[in-house]
Amino acid sequence: MLSFDIRTLVFATHLASLGMGVVFLVVARGNRISGHAMVVWGLAFLARALGLLLIWCRASLPPLVSFVLANALVMTSFQLVLIGFLIFLDRPLRWRNQLLLAAVLAAAIAALHLCATYDLFVVGITLVLIGLELSAARLLFRFPLPGLAFFQTGLASLMLLEAAVMVCRLAWHLSGPQHFSLFAPSLLIASVYLELILNTVLFGTSLLGLVYQRAHLKKLELIAELEATLAKVHTLEGLLPMCAWCKKIRDESGNWHAVEEYVCDHTDAAITHGVCPDCRARFGVE
Repeated sequence: MLSFDIRTLVFATHLASLGMGVVFLVVARGNRISGHAMVVWGLAFLARALGLLLIWCRASLPPLVSFVLANALVMTSFQLVLIGFLIFLDRPLRWRNQLLLAAVLAAAIAALHLCATYDLFVVGITLVLIGLELSAARLLFRFPLPGLAFFQTGLASLMLLEAAVMVCRLAWHLSGPQHFSLFAPSLLIASVYLELILNTVLFGTSLLGLVYQRAHLKKLELIAELEATLAKVHTLEGLLPMCAWCKKIRDESGNWHAVEEYVCDHTDAAITHGVCPDCRARFGVE
């Protein structure tokens, strides 16, 4: 019965990741500011969901698919999260480096599967995931965006907490008997998937909050720019006191200015001089 519960936890984790991935892809369609990063994060959740589904189907799939490919997809999801942060923070994205990292991770997974025990495989995967989590947290701490430092710090702290949980779980695993089974009725296995479900929900909602806050700040910035523009327009919409002889304009302080000077000070226009056809005909100007 407990074994069935573990499998149920795996499937529940798959559903949580799948749902979060769909949410990100749907929301990304209407987000012009962080849409590209949201697409990458959505693909990260979907990659994790597919990997977990392959793990859940392990009994009916060959080890190359349910073991190597499944874990490669889970690790890819963490790498995609890191790429999403690079895009969100407007940092240079070197695809050659990312592809090289993906190749190294794939080779590590294959090597651990073919040449080592399952316990060593778990240790290796966990260490790589901890490294990816720390790299993403470092990006958030190092490159705070205006008005988002508080939210970035909270999200980075959540990632550091998850890395700490991985370290504790790894230490727990190494300190006990070295017999690890994926669907074994143990508290260790249950904690893995419970933590993944909690991480998916908390991490996903935190990312959505970060994206919403950035969009909100951009909206406020745009409103401020529009209000400043409207203020300039309103200045020229009222009655402008103008001298009937020299055509100077009087401002709110009672000072008189030439038309050219007043227009340049109150608009973004620039004045250039010429002679109209009527004046050219009247005064004989060439």
